[in-house]
Amino acid sequence: MKNRKILLFLAAAALLAAPVRSAGLPPLPDKPGATVKGYVECEGRGVEGVVVSDGFNVVKTDAEGRYWLKTKLSRSEFVMISTPRGYDPEVYSGFLPKFFHALDKTADKKSVQQFDFHLTRAANDDYTLLVVADEHVSGRVIDIPPGSGNVIAPVDSIQFRDDFMPRLVEYADSLMRRTPVYGLNLGDMTHSEYWFRNNTGMAEYLRLAKDTPFLMYHVIGNHDHCHKYENDYEAEAEYRKYFGPTYYSFNIGKVHYVVLDDMLYHGRNKYDRIIAPEQLAWLYKDLRALDPEIRQLVVACHVPLVANNGAWDDIWYNLKNKDELFVLLQDYDVTIMTGDWHTEGTTRVSDRIVEYVHPAVTGNWWYRQGICCNGYPAAFTEYVFRGDRLESRSLIDWANGNSKQQYRVYNKGVTSNTGIASSSALDPAGGAPSVLVFFWGVAPNWTFVCRENGELTYGRGQLVQRYDPLARSLVEEGIIPYERYTWLKQKPVRLYLYTPKDPGAEIEIVGTDHIRNRDFRVVTRIER
Repeated sequence: MKNRKILLFLAAAALLAAPVRSAGLPPLPDKPGATVKGYVECEGRGVEGVVVSDGFNVVKTDAEGRYWLKTKLSRSEFVMISTPRGYDPEVYSGFLPKFFHALDKTADKKSVQQFDFHLTRAANDDYTLLVVADEHVSGRVIDIPPGSGNVIAPVDSIQFRDDFMPRLVEYADSLMRRTPVYGLNLGDMTHSEYWFRNNTGMAEYLRLAKDTPFLMYHVIGNHDHCHKYENDYEAEAEYRKYFGPTYYSFNIGKVHYVVLDDMLYHGRNKYDRIIAPEQLAWLYKDLRALDPEIRQLVVACHVPLVANNGAWDDIWYNLKNKDELFVLLQDYDVTIMTGDWHTEGTTRVSDRIVEYVHPAVTGNWWYRQGICCNGYPAAFTEYVFRGDRLESRSLIDWANGNSKQQYRVYNKGVTSNTGIASSSALDPAGGAPSVLVFFWGVAPNWTFVCRENGELTYGRGQLVQRYDPLARSLVEEGIIPYERYTWLKQKPVRLYLYTPKDPGAEIEIVGTDHIRNRDFRVVTRIER
C-alpha cells in the first residue's frame, strides 16, 4: 500500500513539474522581460485568445496561440490557462484537469521557461455538473454507537471507496450517454490530522477516487491544509503538490468558473475567512480578460461566504472582505457554490447573486450513511446547464440508490408542534394533526400550491424553522455522537408545515423553486 502511494505521488509530481513543448509548432522566440513563454494548441494549431496567468499577471494568446509572461519566480508557483469555451484540457491521474504547469523555482532567473498547453475540442454548451463536498477520507475506524464496540462501518475510506464511488460512477455513466459531464469538488477531500495518524492523505484520496469517469476540478478545504503549519503558504504545500493552484478559472460552455481559496490559515484548523488581496487582484484581471459574451459566473469556495437566518433577505456575511469581492461580481449573474458546513442552504445575496451551501458526501462524518446533522441527505448535487442558463439543481441521495426524490415526508404522529424543540421530549403537547415536508434546498421565495381531495386550499401551509425528526431521532438514539463532536449537534432547517382542514383528506403539495422552472409534487395523507 505504501509503495503504491509513493508511486502515485511520484507520477503526479512528475506531471506537475515536467515542461511540455509541442512538436510540430515553430520555435518560440524570447521577448524582452518575459521569463515564461509557450503555446496553447489544439490538433497541432495554436488557439487564439486563451487566457494565461501565473496567478498575478494575466495575458491572452496571440493569433498563433503564443503567450509570454513576465513572471517573478519569487512569488509565482504555476503558469495556468483558463480553458476556453468549446475545449477541454488534458487529463492526469485519470480525472484531474491538466490546466497548469509548475514553474521550476530553481531555474536561473535570466532563463526563459517554456510550457505548452494542449486542448481537445468539446461540444459543451449544454452539460451537467456534478458537485461533491467534504469526503474527509481519513482511514478512521468508526464505532457505532460510540464506545459500544459494535463497528458497523469499519473505516470511512472503505465506505467512500465501496459505497459512494460506485454510486457516483454509476450516476455519471447514465448521464454521459446523452450529455457531457464535469465535476467540481468543494474541498475537504482529506483530513490533515489523519495524514500522519493513519498515513491517509492526498495520495490515498486520489487512489480511492481513481475511477471517476469525468474531469473533476478541486477546491482547497480547511482540512486540506496541513494543521502543523501556522503559515498559510506552507500549510497549502501538500495540496499544491497534487492539485496545483489554489485559485484559478476555467470555462465550460457559456459559464465562467472561478475557484477561490477563502481561508487564511493559522495552523491547528484555525483560519480567517478572507480572500487574499492577490487573489482579488488576479480576479479583477481575469474578469477583464473574459469573453464579453459570457455573463454567467460560478464562484467556488470551500467556506460559505454568506448565510441566512431563515428569511430570503435576512443574511449575514461569513467573509471578512465581502465588499471587495462582490463589487467585482456585480455585473454578472453569479452562482456561488460552497461546502464545509455539512448541511445545505440557499441564500440570496442580491438580485444577481445566489449562494448554495452543499451537503457533505460523508453526512455525519460517516457515522450514519445517508444523512447530515440537520437531516439533509448525504448527497452530491446535479446542476444542468443549457447555454448560460441554470436549468435545474437536484440533490442526488447516493446512499439511497442515487434517489432523485427531492423531499422527505413526515405524516405519522405529526402535529403542528412537531420539531419545535431539539429533543422530541421537549416538543409542546397537543397541536393539530399535520404533515411536515422537508424539500431539499427550499428557500423563502419558493411558491406552494396545496389541495385537499383535489380542491385548492389557502393559508393552511407555511415554511417553518424546525428540527428534522429523522436527524433528531438519530441523536436521541446515540447514533450521532454530538457530545463528542459538538459540530454534529442539532440544527434547525426549513420545513413546510401543512395542517389540513380535513385530517382524512388526500393532501397534494406542489412546491416551485426560486429558479422558477422546477416543480416538486408531494401527494400524501395523515397516517394514524
